Amino acid sequence: MVKREIATSMLVVLITACAAGSSVATGLIVWSQMKPEKPAPDMLPTTEAPDVALTIVDDITGTEVEVTLLEIVAMMANPEKFKSVQEEIGGKTRTILGVNPVDLFDEYGFWDPWNITVMAEDATSNVINVSDMYISDSKFFGDAVGDPIIIGVACDNMWLGDSPIQAVANYGNFSIFGSTRESAQKIRDVVALNITSHWQVEVFVDNVSEYVVNRSNIMDNEITDQFDYYDNDSGKGWNRTYSGRTISDIVNQTSAVGQDYNLTIIAADGWGSKWVYNNTDINKGLTEEKQAMINDPEEPLDPEGKLMVLYYEAADLGEFHTLNNVGSGGPFKTVVPGQTRNRYMKLVTEIRVVLI
Repeated sequence: MVKREIATSMLVVLITACAAGSSVATGLIVWSQMKPEKPAPDMLPTTEAPDVALTIVDDITGTEVEVTLLEIVAMMANPEKFKSVQEEIGGKTRTILGVNPVDLFDEYGFWDPWNITVMAEDATSNVINVSDMYISDSKFFGDAVGDPIIIGVACDNMWLGDSPIQAVANYGNFSIFGSTRESAQKIRDVVALNITSHWQVEVFVDNVSEYVVNRSNIMDNEITDQFDYYDNDSGKGWNRTYSGRTISDIVNQTSAVGQDYNLTIIAADGWGSKWVYNNTDINKGLTEEKQAMINDPEEPLDPEGKLMVLYYEAADLGEFHTLNNVGSGGPFKTVVPGQTRNRYMKLVTEIRVVLI
């Protein structure tokens, strides 16, 4: 079992946060959507954090990491990773502190999780999709509604395991909270997050699934390239190199190879269906009428002969490439040479091809 080391000097400065527990929420617990309080240091417990941990397991690769409460507290020193939600439990509004599981996966190198089975001490479990964790959080997704999904570790200035809500039900040291979740999806006394499947991009031809892009083949026929996008009148805004596969190469693995078609790229939240590309756009690059207009006076953005790419890693020009991860917008994203940033898709889950 791998245990991540953290600087003790960092922990001394930190004030701790409280954790949550087991089984599915029922009975006396009434959940309601409420506006979360803004996280603040004085909301954290000042008592010593208990020596407890949960486990992240990738059931496919066998990778297993133990994450201690102290390590989670260290993450919460970063305001962007410090989450606060409010839940009505036992007839009282409670402030729950914790982290989004997405940040845990990113922190510990699980770059492409998809379905997560949340395991409780009493063997209760439920499946939460990692894209739901992303979309629930305004840090990642600007249109998020309600509270983010979090692993709660503290409640009402006390560690979760010591808090008054334990008299309502057994929450243990870690529990799943978030007002947008159904009661049955709020698992108490959590002991493990099991990754049961990896993120993939499914390719449909006339609504029939014909190919899948995933961690095992994203580097097939790999290209590394660089394209400076423009943000309309504001000039260059992206000088990164990226590595992945062209959309053309991916479609060529299906029955659409050599045929005329229209194509859309779809994100986990359904975004992307309004942008339609044809086989010429995919195989030769965007024609001038499809290119974005930039600058003043306007001129088309030249794609420089480059093709659309589904990429899995990128870096600022000249720097070491790092893998995309869920927190950065999903493991698979696109570059669209000849278009501005709003056409660069993240959270990509589908490529839809319609023969014409």
